[in-house]
Amino acid sequence: MSETIVFKVGHKYENVKGVYEVIDIKDESMTIRWGNGEQVSTPKDLQRRILERIQFEKDRHEQLNNTAGSKTKKRAGSAGKVFTGLDNSDFKNSISQTSWRNRTGLGGIVAKKIISNKFNLNSWAVAGTPAVQWCDIKLRKQKDQKLQANFYAQVDENNLYYGLCIERPDSSNNIKNDWDAFLSWLDNEQNEIWLNTIASENDLYIYDLNKKCFNDTIRSCNGKWKKENEDITSLCDFFKNLHQFNQTVITISKIDKKEDIIAQKEGISDTISSLFNTLMPVYEYIAS
Repeated sequence: MSETIVFKVGHKYENVKGVYEVIDIKDESMTIRWGNGEQVSTPKDLQRRILERIQFEKDRHEQLNNTAGSKTKKRAGSAGKVFTGLDNSDFKNSISQTSWRNRTGLGGIVAKKIISNKFNLNSWAVAGTPAVQWCDIKLRKQKDQKLQANFYAQVDENNLYYGLCIERPDSSNNIKNDWDAFLSWLDNEQNEIWLNTIASENDLYIYDLNKKCFNDTIRSCNGKWKKENEDITSLCDFFKNLHQFNQTVITISKIDKKEDIIAQKEGISDTISSLFNTLMPVYEYIAS
């Protein structure tokens, strides 16, 4: 999942006027409608920057609260609600009245359970989206961080999606990126065999998050890769042959139903971190 906010028709987001729904998208503008029926045509980039600013202020406020709490030696738990798992109200396409993404919630709990000998990962709530990203703290500060690989978790009304995202730049972008490193890693036959085994054991889906390069999902099937009715001999070759001019995000993800996630309660942090640790060899190779 890219850090860049992707607006989708039918999904809800929030700006200073409140929660709105995207009802139409055309090129770089979109029509949005608030709950009171008011609607307006607005540039996507403007709303994207508003969402990023709102998230920045929330993160800053949380950081200030945590710092103040540390200085006054408040007892643990006094700074916020203890995370006890995701509930039914968390499964929606907006971030209104949610707290699970915070570092005092699922985001921070999972970060503490991620194991890496190379990186120090932390969590970030994605602006305006019911999602969390996890990546290395130092890499996050780089100018090209939007093109970096990251672990993620995201909900919609029915499911939880979590796994590894690798952003694929368009052909005009010549800077060093994690996508090229991913193809280099995947070009090793043993690595592709390993990934196929992991995908089979964990019931993982590989797909284009933005559907700019391909539709449908790729899954492991009897030691091979399969996309709908199409057999894929080499995943590496498949990715190399994608249309060269489209920027998109490829994910290697687990998709679990809402009911199963709710039943796990706080144990969902173990489920998510376990998959991240399984996929860590990929992240440690490609992240830069």
